[in-house]
Amino acid sequence: MKKILNPKIALSLPMERYIAYLFDIVIVISITSVILSIFHFKPYIYLIFVYYRTNHHKILSLIQSYKGYVSLILFIVLLFIYFLIENFTGNSIGKFILKIKIATISNESYEKKLLRSIIKIFIPLAIIDSLFIFKSKLRQRFSDKILGYVVYDNGTIKKFPRYLLITSLFFIIPIAAQIVSILIYSEGLHGITPAPHSGIILKASMSRMHFIFLTNSSIDFTDYFLGGFSIFILEITEIIFESYISGRLIGGALISYPGFFYYGVAPQFFIEFLGYIIGMVGAIYIINVIFLLIEGYFKSLSVDFITKTLFKGFTLAIVMLIISLSILYISAYVETYFTSFLLNKYYNASVNFVEVINC
Repeated sequence: MKKILNPKIALSLPMERYIAYLFDIVIVISITSVILSIFHFKPYIYLIFVYYRTNHHKILSLIQSYKGYVSLILFIVLLFIYFLIENFTGNSIGKFILKIKIATISNESYEKKLLRSIIKIFIPLAIIDSLFIFKSKLRQRFSDKILGYVVYDNGTIKKFPRYLLITSLFFIIPIAAQIVSILIYSEGLHGITPAPHSGIILKASMSRMHFIFLTNSSIDFTDYFLGGFSIFILEITEIIFESYISGRLIGGALISYPGFFYYGVAPQFFIEFLGYIIGMVGAIYIINVIFLLIEGYFKSLSVDFITKTLFKGFTLAIVMLIISLSILYISAYVETYFTSFLLNKYYNASVNFVEVINC
């Protein structure tokens, strides 16, 4: 880990440290799910988020089951190992993407690294500990001030590409993990997609397109963009929930009828995905405004600074929202007309082929 005795460095933004921390947690959730699937466990960590959205009364019984306990214990153990590696290398995957890094301003020891890792695995404790960043001159957590660590900006890459990359991976990694888990342990998903011989006919219409756009834009606006005011909690809940649904759909299609994925999911999926991640970049700018305003309050920063922060942050956020909704409109058009056309060709061709063979 890099040692800085007299740090004259660009300190990392509180928002970037927070986003990196959440991203690292999502990575460990994804790894946990894949490992458990090898032993034919359901994705219990994912299901906590699913039940939170659909039936929160089931969460307690889910956690209290034998496999629920095993899942949580494995998650905590992996989280501890992950953050222990971070404290030895000065980097995590989230920090690496955002180009921020841990440095020490005092003598290091194994005990300090161990204690820092333990604090970070208890999420409520880690959040309380992080509140001291807003008042600290070096933007240090309370524990970092005692242990002698700082987190600094280690890159020259512009902010937007960093944010676009990490929001992309927020989606890709849990979906990929769920697909891999299903390919390992399918849970009887062979019939999750329509069979080619079902002869389903999809009709394209403007009303259908508007319905798709309104549905997707509502999710984008309320859960991804306005989720910035929830300090990314809504985003994480929606991401894991959607990862579970999308992972089962894609994994089931790849197991049973891959053509359904190629013709029925892929055309609009990647465009829709782009719309959502840009909406999330807008949420990141909102979080940055909130955190900088809190920091400005504790450090008695000028009214001019606060005004500029509000104007710049919310302007960037609104621009991201407009771009995001525009992309989602294109996605709705593709799903209504292009995907319907491809699926009809796929199903009709398959039906005719089956009929010829039967004759």
